[in-house]
Amino acid sequence: MQEHFMRLAHHRSANSSTIGPEQFMEVMQLCGLDSQQEKLVKQLFGVFDRNGNGTIDFREFMTGLSTLMRGTLAERLQCMVAAPSTPR
Repeated sequence: MQEHFMRLAHHRSANSSTIGPEQFMEVMQLCGLDSQQEKLVKQLFGVFDRNGNGTIDFREFMTGLSTLMRGTLAERLQCMVAAPSTPR
């Protein structure tokens, strides 16, 4: 997983170890979300971007995925409630 993440990060910039909104959209499309759900993907990007710097590093990515996939119902709901209503 980290290898694929880093490949996307390097696609963004040769020396980057983070992904931006465009690469995040690519990942979410692989997970089954399509471009028609762009608003949701932008909101999820805001949740995953825990430090608010406009990019997601591997740790933020895995933390976000873990919460969405294995978190308790309360944690998953909190994740969605924490999503900003407007994209950054």
